[in-house]
Amino acid sequence: IYAVVSSIWVLASDPLLAYFLDDAETLSKLQTIADGFYILATAALLFWLIRRQIISANEKENYDRTLFQMSPVGLALCQMNGELVDVNKAFAQILGRSVEETLQLSYWDITPKEYAENEQHQLHELKKTGRYGPYEKEYIHKSGRRIPVQLSGTLLERGGERFIWSSVEDITERKEAENNLQVTK
Repeated sequence: IYAVVSSIWVLASDPLLAYFLDDAETLSKLQTIADGFYILATAALLFWLIRRQIISANEKENYDRTLFQMSPVGLALCQMNGELVDVNKAFAQILGRSVEETLQLSYWDITPKEYAENEQHQLHELKKTGRYGPYEKEYIHKSGRRIPVQLSGTLLERGGERFIWSSVEDITERKEAENNLQVTK
């Protein structure tokens, strides 16, 4: 659209002015004014379009951030070495911590040592397929007790760096119900 409008302006504005004006000096001044107007109009349009794009991107980012924070499912983003980059409140609550406290930990701080071999298998699957899980394990709660969880995740790339995006569900109630069924049998 811009190319068409620009072409029409360039091809039509000078001949149109020349059609209405006989005085060469006045014609030259008006052509300069018309060209300046075109430059200002184009700059204003480009400014408006860029501003609209930035606002739209910010609105989407705010929307995505709100969804992340309000999700009832635990969500975590971590680096490939296990350093937590971002977590939502639901994830932190599973661990009995605040978001700020949780971000001071690494994935390995909240995972019992006996899961190390299985974790390496999940990491291998993630690197191979771009996904892992769902699978069950336990996290270490702030109180020291173990919390059964179900995890699944995917590999993300941002700015050339790889991250692990995980969803984590506290399955304590389900595990207790399963144990109660076993006891009653």
